[in-house]
Amino acid sequence: MKFSFPAFYETAYRFGGSTEEWVAGVLGAMAPLFDTGHGMFAQVYDASVAGKLEVSTQWASPEYLPFFAEWAKSGITLDPSVMESMCRRLEFATLRGVIAGSDPSAGYASRLAPIYSIVGIEDVVVINTLDPNRKGCVFFGSRDREAKVTPPEWARLRRVMAHVGAAHRLRSRIAELEVQPDGEAVLDPDGRLHHAEMPAQSDDAQRALRTAVVTLERSRGPIAESSPDEALATCNALTSARWTLVDRFERDGRRYLVAHRNASAVRPSVELSSREKLVSDHARLGRGNKAIAYQLGLSVGAVANYLHRAQVKLGAASRVELIQKLERAASTGD
Repeated sequence: MKFSFPAFYETAYRFGGSTEEWVAGVLGAMAPLFDTGHGMFAQVYDASVAGKLEVSTQWASPEYLPFFAEWAKSGITLDPSVMESMCRRLEFATLRGVIAGSDPSAGYASRLAPIYSIVGIEDVVVINTLDPNRKGCVFFGSRDREAKVTPPEWARLRRVMAHVGAAHRLRSRIAELEVQPDGEAVLDPDGRLHHAEMPAQSDDAQRALRTAVVTLERSRGPIAESSPDEALATCNALTSARWTLVDRFERDGRRYLVAHRNASAVRPSVELSSREKLVSDHARLGRGNKAIAYQLGLSVGAVANYLHRAQVKLGAASRVELIQKLERAASTGD
């Protein structure tokens, strides 16, 4: 089965049904990239408060259930600190890679590995949305042999998870509002603007939204079949670090794209602008400039500029020092 970006996008940004149904649908759409037929598992979590991990939804495919049965018989209890650490700082990894590395969770992972082996699972690929707000989804994909994930495969999964994270943020916001918001702009599939509210009324914002709509529609066209990687790579998770585009169908069948405000909620900074802080927080998570650009729908040059401005304002001589300063500033309440 071949990965379909249009099917994935429509599934990820569909807001009806329960979170469990949404997770199952997203993993189903991701299956050609992530599932090898040996089981998948997912958790939706809130790790925004250190030491207080909350898991609101769990889902497992039938192939994954024998592992849980063996785990229950083993007497090994869940270590919440390991799960919290993974949710707060890990973007992707493999079980074998964690065991072989110096990660603090290596000991715990090595205790689980024999249990996985009993049910024919020799490795597990872990991917996480890793949002600056520390709320999101973590997915586990089982393998019957050591996982050898190539850099292009990781890049593909990272882009997919950027969209999963954006969709999860918007779903959470809609759930809090208890009604789907109208959005800040409405465009047709040709990129024509039909409605805009501030800040989508500026010329730059409208130009960015039109470009994003045209790009999204192209990614859902013939290129999705002929070059699915290109379709995924050209469709950023956000537009201008603010908007997510979602389909809306009118009663007469006409389709529009609604631009919903959907930026990550980050802790304000006295020294930095909101955009500088947002970009810096993504860098703090370990993302490179290209990955940040995809997450936020900014150019790589703009990301570099925001990071440079943050370094100057905080008196950091390098990216590493900037991240260290952000870590120290966050340690009092993160």
